[in-house]
Amino acid sequence: MDQNTSYIVFVGLALPAAVIALAVGVYAWRRRGAPGAAALAWMMFSVAGWLVVNTLEQVTTTEFLTLLFAKLGYIFIGATAISWFAVAFRYTGRDQWLNWKWFAILSIIPTITNVLALTNEYHHLIWTSYSFTPISGLLVMSNVEHGAWFWVFGIYLYVLMIWGAVIIFMGSWGAKPYRQQSLWLIVGGIAPLIANLIYVFKIFPWLAKDYSSLSFALAGAAYAIGIFRYGLFDLKPVARNLVVDNLTDAMLVLDDQQRIVDANPAARRLLGVADDTLIGKAVESVVQSWPELSGPLKSPGERRIEISRKEADERRFYDLRISNLKNERGAIIGRLVLLNDITDRKAAEVERERLIGELDAYAHTVAHELKNPIASVVGYAGLLQIHAGTRLDAEGNSIVSNVIRTSLKMTTIVDELLMLANIRQSRHVVKSPLSMSMIIEAARQRLNEEIKETNPEITLPAEWPSALGHALWIEEVWANYLSNAMKYGGTPPRIVLGATLCDNSTIRFWVNDNGDPLTAIEREQLFTPFARLSEARAAGHGLGLSIVERIVTRLGGEVGVESDSSGNTFYFTLPAAVESPAKSTVASAAQ
Repeated sequence: MDQNTSYIVFVGLALPAAVIALAVGVYAWRRRGAPGAAALAWMMFSVAGWLVVNTLEQVTTTEFLTLLFAKLGYIFIGATAISWFAVAFRYTGRDQWLNWKWFAILSIIPTITNVLALTNEYHHLIWTSYSFTPISGLLVMSNVEHGAWFWVFGIYLYVLMIWGAVIIFMGSWGAKPYRQQSLWLIVGGIAPLIANLIYVFKIFPWLAKDYSSLSFALAGAAYAIGIFRYGLFDLKPVARNLVVDNLTDAMLVLDDQQRIVDANPAARRLLGVADDTLIGKAVESVVQSWPELSGPLKSPGERRIEISRKEADERRFYDLRISNLKNERGAIIGRLVLLNDITDRKAAEVERERLIGELDAYAHTVAHELKNPIASVVGYAGLLQIHAGTRLDAEGNSIVSNVIRTSLKMTTIVDELLMLANIRQSRHVVKSPLSMSMIIEAARQRLNEEIKETNPEITLPAEWPSALGHALWIEEVWANYLSNAMKYGGTPPRIVLGATLCDNSTIRFWVNDNGDPLTAIEREQLFTPFARLSEARAAGHGLGLSIVERIVTRLGGEVGVESDSSGNTFYFTLPAAVESPAKSTVASAAQ
């Protein structure tokens, strides 16, 4: 190849190279949420621009345009180098360097270079001399001699490109699973440097044209290999270095031959290995002293189990999770093993269970101890009202009525404390088909005083679907939901009850009221103990809905509330007693 041919070949290859750069840039931009992807996209877009102006530099027919496009090329050269620097730093998690101040500093020399290139005729700091030579219809700059600033700019570019390559190498080479993808990223960054060195130092005299921009076609191919073959933006060394190494969980990565290809410091400590000698060893040989661990590792497939191990004078517990690692075709290429020490959590759970048991026992004892005194207060107050009512003035009768009403409320609190304790202590709950109409009638009888006071409009369905549960507990659920609907509904409260068969195995029962819609924060707090629907209007003590949640959860269902402009709908689910086609049972008559 002679010097003239090098220009012609460049023009012929520039368009395919630009297409490759654009394709890689577009793909990277679509994956811009991954570390380094957005910077890589801008880098490849800059390369495409560089190739375009390089081509225009040669295909124009006037010396003015040829020189102009040569000057404009420096804009894309600087942008390419800075983008590569950003790729390296983002890819390895050094985002703290990539703020606007750093980019402003990095842009100083490229900006000066662009200005000097555009004004070269006045100082000759970029080109000291050049000539224009027609070659097979092309007009090219030849016999180029560079000025002092060109070398400053060139050294600056080399520093950025080499620095980026070193950062990627140091940041990911130590993690074996990431070496292949990092290698292709480094190759893509170094190839243009090599091409530029060949041109600047005239290593091949026949290569008169600078192929630096064209060499990014090779870089684009390297990135494409990294993307499609090794998951360039799917596996991230930043996750490996900044996250995995700092995990308190032990992590092992095994290949398809059960060899260890990666292990974090927690795994090495747990297995008693101080250095990185685990890499490449068969996992079975490493965990021989861990029969509790080696057994699950020998079995194929994914699993999550709890294992325990006697260490020193105590038994420690671990949560073991084994997951398959698959390639883009879905084939299993290895396994991820996570081992989390849950000894402290197990101890906390045991202590929590003990405390809850003690609290339940205490609540049960206190509740029983309070029932008789409260009953006596209600009885004596009632007798006082009967025998001395005529001798009491209006204020006295009001005081006695308040004593009775407050005592009855205390009785309700005691009953709910007993309910909480009984639910907690019930290890085995016998579920049977429920007669929902009878249960709701019993709940309404309990709420007779509230019904008289609020005069609600209650609408019930003609029939109920059959569900499984515990009748006394479900009566408590309905009583709480109805009581809340009367307290916080409109004036008068309009309450609609119904049921919906969600699927063949689950029924949703609900109570709709005409009260003010609840906010999202209120809905989140409703089913926690001692939460109230409205502090301003609350007359209760906030235990009711937490009891509802505990009851329904024990019966295998769930609770919730939905709100809209018309009011609120409280619901709970139960298993269906008989499978049947999905349908809804809605209110049909006011009662």
